[in-house]
Amino acid sequence: MEETDEDFPHFTWISNNNFVPQNHTFDNTNSGFHPARNLTDDNILTYFQWYFTQELPEEIAMKPNGYFEFVT
Repeated sequence: MEETDEDFPHFTWISNNNFVPQNHTFDNTNSGFHPARNLTDDNILTYFQWYFTQELPEEIAMKPNGYFEFVT
């Protein structure tokens, strides 16, 4: 499918030279994985299963298979 000018809206860049970018300060207080304080060897499997559901490996397997079918 070929793209045409109608596929994209027309944008005009307007510069008044007053733009000052905002500098964001990042730290590790709200980033990364923060498990509950009760994460122990006994319940670590529960945490894993919350993120790595049964559907996830099925989806991981299906994507390459679908791509192979697409290109052949």
